[in-house]
Amino acid sequence: MELQQLLGLTQNDRIAISAVRGESGAGKTSLLQAGLAYTLGQEQCVYWEAVPEKAPDALLHAIRSQLPGIESLESLPDACPKRCILLLDQFEQLRTDEPTHAPIFALLQRIAKGPAPHKLSAVVGFRREYTADWLDLEKDYGFLAEQVPINLLAPRTAGDALVTLASEAGFTLDQALVENFVSSVAHSQGVLPIDVAIGVLSLSNFVQQRGTTHVGSDAEDSPLHSLRLATDSLSQKENS
Repeated sequence: MELQQLLGLTQNDRIAISAVRGESGAGKTSLLQAGLAYTLGQEQCVYWEAVPEKAPDALLHAIRSQLPGIESLESLPDACPKRCILLLDQFEQLRTDEPTHAPIFALLQRIAKGPAPHKLSAVVGFRREYTADWLDLEKDYGFLAEQVPINLLAPRTAGDALVTLASEAGFTLDQALVENFVSSVAHSQGVLPIDVAIGVLSLSNFVQQRGTTHVGSDAEDSPLHSLRLATDSLSQKENS
C-alpha cells in the first residue's frame, strides 16, 4: 500500500523528493499526517500544511518547532543537523507565479539538486488537478520526483487487507468487526488505504494493551468507535 511505499522512499537517503497526488478526499492528509508522520515520529520529520499567506514564514516556524537551530529556509538543506523528512501537504495552495512563495520552490530545488546521501528530503502532497502545475515545476526547476498516486480500495479488498495485515502483526479479527470498520470508513468511491493502515495500528495497540491475540466485534472498549472518529476527522480535513 501507499504507506509502505512512502516509508521505503523516505528511508532511502538517495531519494530527494517524492510526490503524493490524489483526488480531493482521497486520503493525502491521512497518509501524510496520520500515517507517515506518525510512523516516522517527530524526531524524524516535519509536517506542514501549506497556506498561501506568509507561506515561507509558516514553513520556517514548522521546521523550527522540530529543528530550533535552523535560522532560515535559505540555510537548508545544508544546515540540517540530521536526517529529516519535510512533509509538505496541500501544496496546491502554492504558486510558482507568486513571488512570496519563491523561497519554498527554491528550497525544493536545492533539496533536489543536492548530492546524495540527502540529510533533508521532501514528500509533497497535492490534489490531482495540480498535477500539470507540478510537472511544469519539475521541468522548470530541473528535477524529477518519485510519484506516489493514491488509489482507493474496493470494500472487500479493504477488508481482506485489514485481515491480512492483522495476521502479519500476530492477531485475528472477527469478520463482523472487519465489516463494521470497513463500512464506517468507506467513501462513495471506495476505502482509503491509509484508513486500513490506521485501523491496523490502532488494533495492534489495542491487542498489546489487552494482552490478547483476537479482537471480537463485542470486545469491551473496542477501538472501532475511536477509529471511526479519527478517520472522520481526517476525511473532513481532506475535503475542506
